[in-house]
Amino acid sequence: MSFFKKLRALSLKIVKTEHHVSNLKTYLSQGIVPMGLILKASPLTTGAKSIRFMDRWNNILHSSSVKLMDLLHAEASHKHLNLQRSYNNIYNKSCQELSGPELLTINERLHDILRIESRKLHKKQVNKFKRDGVLLDTVVREQTTLTLNRTIITGHHRKTCVYCTTLSIVLYASIVDSKQSDVFTVYATMEMCVEMCLNAGQHNSVQTFDQQLYTIAEQTKWYRPLEFDSPIIRFGGFHTKACFIASLGKFWGDGGLADILVD
Repeated sequence: MSFFKKLRALSLKIVKTEHHVSNLKTYLSQGIVPMGLILKASPLTTGAKSIRFMDRWNNILHSSSVKLMDLLHAEASHKHLNLQRSYNNIYNKSCQELSGPELLTINERLHDILRIESRKLHKKQVNKFKRDGVLLDTVVREQTTLTLNRTIITGHHRKTCVYCTTLSIVLYASIVDSKQSDVFTVYATMEMCVEMCLNAGQHNSVQTFDQQLYTIAEQTKWYRPLEFDSPIIRFGGFHTKACFIASLGKFWGDGGLADILVD
């Protein structure tokens, strides 16, 4: 059960890091600084201070506290991504070496452990938010750990043909909790896919994007040719067909094409 112990340790670290990131994200979104991160400092100059001076002083302290929270949030998010990569590597290795029933048992035990741990962390989170005056109506009350609920597809990890010399391996990517059209999200996804393919012994990785993300992915590859020389960026089949149909409608829409298709 060495795989289970490693996955359990990483899973607990991941769920605690997710809890920490969620707390910081909520505080930042509402502009609230928790008690433990409030900067306290007094002017060293003597004499009475004007109200305007003290207001500016307090605003600077508050802004500094918010910037420190933003720094902690970025560091915690980076740590979460590294933990998730380690989890994926161990999980993919376990999929190759363990049987389907063994994987199912591990997943069920991990799910129970994480469910209990998530409830404990959620209670602490609610108490902190009440203490610091966070609006609980805007906070998701029950957080499901989507990044750890893996679907077991044992058929992809079994050799079904005696003439086959290679095996297909399903690799599970992490869920990036950020806006999908953000440049850094696309960059992190491309970097993760490259690393996963290299760990699996595959040099090139085929990455499919829709129309909006395809542009960002190609620009990222152009700007970093040495880092992303192996990925093959392709346009999704559905979006390719949709663009083709849209072009037909644009060129032939006024020529009676709509009437012909309707009839």
